[in-house]
Amino acid sequence: MPSLQPHGAKLANLRRALGLTQLELAVRSGVSERTIRNAERGNPLKRSFLEFIAGGLGVPVTEIIIPCAEVDLHLRWKRHVERLTAGLKRVAEQHDSSDLYDLAHRDITMQIETHLPNFSAGAILRGEYRGIEGVQQFVENGYRFWEVCGDGDYYVEAPTGGGDVVVMRGGQQVRLDDGRQQWMQFLYVFQFEQERLLRMDEYLAPGHGRPAATPLILSSDQAQECGFERVAGGISDPEQMSRSHC
Repeated sequence: MPSLQPHGAKLANLRRALGLTQLELAVRSGVSERTIRNAERGNPLKRSFLEFIAGGLGVPVTEIIIPCAEVDLHLRWKRHVERLTAGLKRVAEQHDSSDLYDLAHRDITMQIETHLPNFSAGAILRGEYRGIEGVQQFVENGYRFWEVCGDGDYYVEAPTGGGDVVVMRGGQQVRLDDGRQQWMQFLYVFQFEQERLLRMDEYLAPGHGRPAATPLILSSDQAQECGFERVAGGISDPEQMSRSHC
């Protein structure tokens, strides 16, 4: 019997609403406490186990199962994230953009907007890039841009989005034309079509430093503590960061 993906958070909320502990729900459902823990973590389980748990909660099993279509969308989004971060990291650390070229749709469009007063370096990136030649030009301009920015602190938030859209946010300290340092926020919106990157929109605007209580996949402090090299735009590999103990 195939395994199904439970709505872990929803299942836990239903249990708490009934005032039950995981052990009490396990006894009520006729399954082990470990099965309840796995279900609330969103780990795939056999349908029969999920039916027992749903009975213990007094809801239809469909209430605590993520539809297959949603699972497929999430897996596709996760695959996009992994390929993007791997390609960007390789560009930054090895100056090798071959992965990005392989990822790019032949009709890719990249639109860069900058809204930073007293920061003429923004003009290096600003504009529209089309096709594979555009990707190459964007990479070259990106190197120049980050050289001008200097070695300020940076952070990258955990990617968001879903399906064929990946959103990355972060911040970087840059050097203004008058020599002062200022935080800049960056936002990337990546849109995929049939496993290829079809469009990328990047927005640069004044920022206010690192947000509080926001999950980060990388920051300059973490990079120094964990031995990571500084990478262009602060983009690194979230899977590698998740394996770090820093």
